[in-house]
Amino acid sequence: MNNDTRLDPNCIEELLKSIESNKNYGACASKILLEQENNILDVAGMAICLDGLSIGRGRLESADKFNEEEEVFCASGCASFYKKETLEDIGLVNEVYDEDFFIYADDTDIGWRAQLAGWKCLYNPKAIVYHCHSASYGSYSAFKAFLIERNRIWVIIKNFPISLWGLSIFYTVVRYFYHSIGALTGEGAAGRFTEDSNKSQLIYALIKANISAFIGLPKMIIKRREIMKKKRISNKDVISLLKRFGIGAKEIAMKE
Repeated sequence: MNNDTRLDPNCIEELLKSIESNKNYGACASKILLEQENNILDVAGMAICLDGLSIGRGRLESADKFNEEEEVFCASGCASFYKKETLEDIGLVNEVYDEDFFIYADDTDIGWRAQLAGWKCLYNPKAIVYHCHSASYGSYSAFKAFLIERNRIWVIIKNFPISLWGLSIFYTVVRYFYHSIGALTGEGAAGRFTEDSNKSQLIYALIKANISAFIGLPKMIIKRREIMKKKRISNKDVISLLKRFGIGAKEIAMKE
């Protein structure tokens, strides 16, 4: 749990019920509502993009949606539930999240590690959590933009098939294009960012993120080797995951 969350009294009981329903479920995702407006969704499991980014399903939609129990790619690190067996299997007993990420995309990284090892994640809409979204670093700060952009590159390096790296770069360019439009028109996360900061700060954060990601490549490649040792699904299965749980570059760019 994040330190800015609170649980519905029945949340843990519901999560336990879901994760025990099938031996292949290694994690369970809760229905996370905004604390300030608890009729609005924050996260209903995570959706993933081919450029390494991820976003909460249903972000800022009505809390009345996403009421079916179903598989999702992974659980949000805001509040997530894992089997000990899963963490042991993918080598994350003492350090659940990659500390090099610091914050942001660490939950997506563990989601990839689990999926590559054959573990599934189930979303339970009855497991309710209330969250003060981005209370620590702000919704559209330059520091947050830097961390998200750097860490999504590391997600690719650690977990994606090498055959998809080139396509990931293409998706990144497409997303940057729509972010540019958003910054000019006031739409999406880039548009909201420029309301509180200037465009040059956003550009600087993106450049700094790519440089930092490059500097960290040797360490991430070492971690990739360990992850690939536990990989139990094919590259074709990985593509299926991206199709099943994916979100497009334009759509994710225009989300707040």
